[in-house]
This record gives sequence, structure tokens and C-alpha cells, in this order.
Amino acid sequence: MDNQHWSVLDLPQLYTKPSAAELLSTLDRLEVKAASFDNNDGNNGPVEDGLPNYLTSIVASKLAWIDEVTKEQIWEAASLRLSERSGRSALQISKDDLNFESPLQPNRVIELGAGTGLMGLAIAAMFPVHVHLTDLPEIVPNLRSNVVTSQAESKTSLKGNTTVGELDWSQHAHGSEYDLVVVADPIYSPQHPAWLVNTIDSVLKRDEKARVLIELPLREAYNAEVEELKSRMVDLGLVIIAEGFESGFEDWENARDPSERTKVQCWWAVWGWSTIR
Repeated sequence: MDNQHWSVLDLPQLYTKPSAAELLSTLDRLEVKAASFDNNDGNNGPVEDGLPNYLTSIVASKLAWIDEVTKEQIWEAASLRLSERSGRSALQISKDDLNFESPLQPNRVIELGAGTGLMGLAIAAMFPVHVHLTDLPEIVPNLRSNVVTSQAESKTSLKGNTTVGELDWSQHAHGSEYDLVVVADPIYSPQHPAWLVNTIDSVLKRDEKARVLIELPLREAYNAEVEELKSRMVDLGLVIIAEGFESGFEDWENARDPSERTKVQCWWAVWGWSTIR
């Protein structure tokens, strides 16, 4: 695979039960940084078509032929490679930060503005939780198709389960029933901070363990809206429990080569109730 572009078909296929060392080596080669701004020769690297599905299949696989410690390393590496390829979900999901409990007490998760469903599917692949993926009516058919396709291509059960439904933030949502609300790249209109926080208010469970995970690419055009969102979250009674920054790439572009895509810094934060009303 040296000195030329290589495709997903050149990668170790899970049905052949590749060794742990082979998978880890492959995931290391798939690191986006290896084909980014410091390497402009364009002589080698992966063709991106099919890679998200390939990586999702690794995260979703039980990897039954690999020992427990090493399979955790493989899942973590595959999750990171996924995050590098999506500006809408460029962060690592921490079980401790999100306050997931025992598999005997599964949590209910809702993703707002799920889009293609990548983040919600990743959560369902890694954790034994129920994930409800939502978006506008015109987006839901493609979202539902992606969920069905991802489950079929993984050739194994997700650790969690998923449902898909319509949810318009501009309309009142009913029911405070979710332990975790997840939203990635939600702001591209001046109305979105108010609509989003109102929706979070409607669907987030009133419980000290309830969490909201928000990820935002930091785009100059929407700095004011980002600050408004933070202010409205605090006014709602939520506080930041953990936060950080990650580097990702804009996913609205058509470039297949990561070196041709626009790099963007992303801010993420995990929120929880300061007091239960």
C-alpha cells in the first residue's frame, strides 16, 4: 500500500478475523494527521470513500477472537479515526464524563439534529444504551436509511439499540425522559441557540446524573450565537462538568483527500444540572 492511494478494500476485513496487531497497525495508518498539512506530496494515503462505514463496523464488532484489553484499544483507536473524519463529531466520548451506569441499568440517549447519524450510531456501538436519533422531517428518511445500512454492514449487533424520529426544535417537544442529550454542530442560524436550549429543557430528565453533550466547531461567523447558547444553558440551570478542544475537518466540503479539507477547532462540553428544579 506504499506510494499510492489505497481503498477500503485493501484493509483487513473483519470476516477474516485479522490479528489485533494488524488492526492496530491499520488504524494507525488511517490517522488523518498523517495525510494533512505537513504532508503535501500526495503519494500515499487512504481514499476516504467507505472508510466511515469500515471504522463503524470495527467499533460495532465484538472482536470475539481478540482479548478484552486489546479490543478496548482497537475500539478506542477506531473511534478516534471516526472523529477525525467528521466536523460534526470530532471528539472522544468518555463513559465517565457522560455518567453511563451499569449495563443492567441502560440509559436513554437522544441525539438532536442527528444529520447522518454518525455520533448516535457510535454511542450505540460502544455503550449498552438506547439511542433515539432525531432531525427535521426532510432529513429523517436519509437518517433512517443510514441507521439500517450501518447495522447491516456491521454484521454484528450494536451494544445498544437505536430508533429514529422527527423533532423540530422550533416546535415544543414533550417529555423530560432522557438521561443524555447529544448534539453536534447545531448552530447555523441566529434562532438556533434559543430553539436548542428550549428543546433541551423539554427532553432532559430532571436528575442529578442527567447530562448534555454539546460539540461546536468554532466558526467566526457564529461566535455570538455560541456565546448566546452558553448563556442560555446557564440560565436554564446547567453547568459545565467537563470541556475541551479537538481538531477536526469541515464536513460540508467535497474533497476526498483530507489535506484538501479545511481544518477547524471544535469545542465540546458536558453539562449537568446545578440544581434540580
